[in-house]
Amino acid sequence: MSFVSVAFLGLVPATFLLYHATSRLAVQNVIILAASYVFYGWWDWRFLPLLVGISVVNYAAAILIAATHHEHTRKLLLFSAVAAAIIVLAIFKYFSFFVDSFMTIAQRAGLNPNLPTLRIILPLGISFITFQGIAYVVDVYRGKHVAERDLVKFLAFKAFFPQLVAGPIERASNLLDQFSKPRQFTADHADRALWLLIYGYAMKVVVADSLAVIVDTLFIPDQPFGWSVVLATRSPSASRSTPISTDTA
Repeated sequence: MSFVSVAFLGLVPATFLLYHATSRLAVQNVIILAASYVFYGWWDWRFLPLLVGISVVNYAAAILIAATHHEHTRKLLLFSAVAAAIIVLAIFKYFSFFVDSFMTIAQRAGLNPNLPTLRIILPLGISFITFQGIAYVVDVYRGKHVAERDLVKFLAFKAFFPQLVAGPIERASNLLDQFSKPRQFTADHADRALWLLIYGYAMKVVVADSLAVIVDTLFIPDQPFGWSVVLATRSPSASRSTPISTDTA
């Protein structure tokens, strides 16, 4: 679901009204989770099991690590959790690329390998989902955060739709802990949220979309590298921005 789509502009106020229609924290977390799954599954619901599966693996791995006192077993659990996440990311993002590259090299060498290729659609936000989960498990292993045992809270943390597909990668100490704190609607929250929305949409619609028309012409097809790529790439100084904390309130 695009942030500039009519569907998203309907999802946000609907979520807001349902969220603040109750003061029960557990119900509010369920509403956030449901809205996040609607947001992620809007394009293709078949990717939802992947998001849930990755989240459950992170959730279970952290609890097992926290409950284990033998250091060797803790390291084995950590390695297994990280390896599982990286393997999933590699399959979806790089499997076909490496197979195609190997076949091209082999054909130039006079070989004709018959290797299977998977035309996999890249799930939205797969990198953010993967690395956020790894960061959480590592934090639990290092004792920087307790393992969350409330599954709804954890799933909401992993699927929180305002940052699910575009980042930033939030640490558990910043975002997950907010799902355990009572939230109340205040005039300050409304004022800050409104201006953040205005600022974000202005940067996206007015600035980014306008520059995209120019930048897209500089990425010339069939030219893997050249001055057009250099001109179209932002400098490190241009990519710096003032960080804005994510607040579920």
